[in-house]
Amino acid sequence: MKNIMFIMTKLGGTGWGGAHKVSVMLANYLAQNGYKVSFSVSEPSQQDFPVDPKIKICCLSDMYRAGSIRELNNIKKLFSFRKSCKTENIDVIIGFTSNMAVYSILATVFSKRKTIISERTDPHIEPQKKILRGVRNLLFCFADKIVFQTPGAKDYFPKVVRNKSIIIPNPISDTLIPKYNGEREKRIINFCRIAPQKNLKMLLDAFNMFSQKHDDYELEIYGDSTKNDTYKNELLKYAKKLPCYQKIHFYPACSNIHEKVKNAKMFVSSSNYEGMSNSMLEAMAIGLPTIVTDCKNGGERMCIKNGENGLIVPVQNPEALTAAMLQVVDEPGVCEKLSQNGSKIRERFSLLKVFDVWNEIIDKI
Repeated sequence: MKNIMFIMTKLGGTGWGGAHKVSVMLANYLAQNGYKVSFSVSEPSQQDFPVDPKIKICCLSDMYRAGSIRELNNIKKLFSFRKSCKTENIDVIIGFTSNMAVYSILATVFSKRKTIISERTDPHIEPQKKILRGVRNLLFCFADKIVFQTPGAKDYFPKVVRNKSIIIPNPISDTLIPKYNGEREKRIINFCRIAPQKNLKMLLDAFNMFSQKHDDYELEIYGDSTKNDTYKNELLKYAKKLPCYQKIHFYPACSNIHEKVKNAKMFVSSSNYEGMSNSMLEAMAIGLPTIVTDCKNGGERMCIKNGENGLIVPVQNPEALTAAMLQVVDEPGVCEKLSQNGSKIRERFSLLKVFDVWNEIIDKI
């Protein structure tokens, strides 16, 4: 069996979720199916998700002394990645996110190692600097296999990249709590990274308009900031100016988030862009009526048939978001219909179905 190394920034910590969660789930699956698996991470951190004890974790910061010059640190990091791959006799490198994809490809230069890159967000927007997107686009041409979550992400790239790519959606964990059946509380919830990408100000505006008709509902937002609390502080200040402020609650991310929110009235995402939202998938799977914005990458349209198993509204349109929230509450049968149909997403994106595809491309590479 092949010797596989995942290259990551870190395995957890404040504000980290999506890509890190899926990478750990995939690594655990591969380790349990006979592969030798390791993680090479550039920064020490807490582990938010349980890692199989058979998986070795190497922190690159132990291999070099960081200095004050960022570019020099990046070069040191790259050589440390290459050294780690050689020391561990790696056959296949898997790089999650654009940043780690660059390191993964450069770590295989002039070697027989194969590289699988997994793009986890909207490549039209991230990295935000145009020059970095250009470097990413060029280096992707040299990867052996590229995994996209959505057709929209794949179609962004030139033909040479598309020809060696495959679309694999996010999996839904087999340990996720069962679908909830029962009375629902008057709570509207979101759980996500607290970042500008999520456009939570729009959610606050929509809830403010919604509250003018239903002033007995609460809005709960769970999550942490990725780097600092600047954006979260902005949101708090913004919320305090709204008439419905007393009904808006911010909570830190927590390990039992699904238990906390399972009996809420609805899950609402207001993102400007996404790869494929893990929060959306998990909300649908546990039976939460789900409303999301129609992000350019198309992850929402892959999962939701509008009006059948969820509601999709335009990006940056608080009035449309408010109308969808009112639809769930005011129109008879809508809440139950979205809950029942949405939960079927478990079958479509089960962990075994998704990771069996990963297993196949690793074997063939």
